[in-house]
Amino acid sequence: MKHRCRCSMPTVPSTKNSAYNLNIHMKSAHKLLNDRYVKETTKRKMGDTSPGDDVGPKEKQMKLDVFHNGGLVNQEKVDQMILNYIIDKVLPFSTVENKSFKELVLTGKSHSMKVMTRLEDDPNDADEDKYEDDSDELTMLLADTNRDIFLPPHDRCSSHSLCLVLTSDIKVKKLRQSKKGTHKRKQLTAFETEFNDFRVNTLDPVLKKCQDLFNMQSKSSKAADLIHSFLNRYLVVPSATKWNSLYDSVTLLSTLLDDKPEEMTVVMTGLSLEKISSRDHDVLKEYIKITENVADALDVLQGEVYMYQGVFSPTIHKMTQKINGILDLKYCTALKQRILESIEKRFSDYMKDDYLKATLLHPIV
Repeated sequence: MKHRCRCSMPTVPSTKNSAYNLNIHMKSAHKLLNDRYVKETTKRKMGDTSPGDDVGPKEKQMKLDVFHNGGLVNQEKVDQMILNYIIDKVLPFSTVENKSFKELVLTGKSHSMKVMTRLEDDPNDADEDKYEDDSDELTMLLADTNRDIFLPPHDRCSSHSLCLVLTSDIKVKKLRQSKKGTHKRKQLTAFETEFNDFRVNTLDPVLKKCQDLFNMQSKSSKAADLIHSFLNRYLVVPSATKWNSLYDSVTLLSTLLDDKPEEMTVVMTGLSLEKISSRDHDVLKEYIKITENVADALDVLQGEVYMYQGVFSPTIHKMTQKINGILDLKYCTALKQRILESIEKRFSDYMKDDYLKATLLHPIV
């Protein structure tokens, strides 16, 4: 495209979408006219025209009022709506300071509106006293709303308590220092002495042989390959923080002793470990027979779907009944008695009152 200047009569080329060449021509050939044009255009944009100008000052755009349900929504109305929302939903007052909440409230509203704040010393807040009054009113309303809300008493984790029954509660009892004198010591009861003898001479040696085998698999790849080559699988290594992992480990080991006794003998000999005798295996079977009831109860108490307060008491009661019903014990009678005593001590308070009411009212018990 070409344009002819009426003042200097030259032809100025340009394109349809750009006036760049025309601007260059005006600045170079008609500098005074161009400067005047820029000055007048700037005045019109700023709305600052002189009284003699034909065009009056540019009027500012009118602000649109915000309406809600046919009525004008002002700052006071917005504040009241926010308070109603906070109270109805019993939300913390810090909600009003959340950025997303402010955007939600102020979208489409006038720029002069704002969301109330809970800060007391805000130098930019001209309505500080008003918001303090709103905060006091909200506090009184929430106090009235929550007067029937209280915290329930703290209960110990039942699963953790049940694990303690088979860990700390069945350790060897030691003599404790008497508070009355430095030379006097409390004497162990006859049962405590019997149980200590059972732990030291019967159960602990068997569990140590099992643990030695687990340690060999964990620490040596050659030992692990040897175990897998003869047993066609690896052993389950117990975790130090979970009792039921020990139960799973010794249960699998007992099954392998029953199903593959010759292979187990080769494995123990090849790893230079002390062999697990038939007596040791009998002790292990009785240990499993007693503790499997605790393991089953733990599976229920640690469940995510079926576990309710109404299920707790029946679970503990059924577990105790099953342990009491084990009569054909040759080696682990002391273990059975110690576990029952520990369960009674830790869970006796949970077998009455609210827990029994919950059981009676539970629809699936």
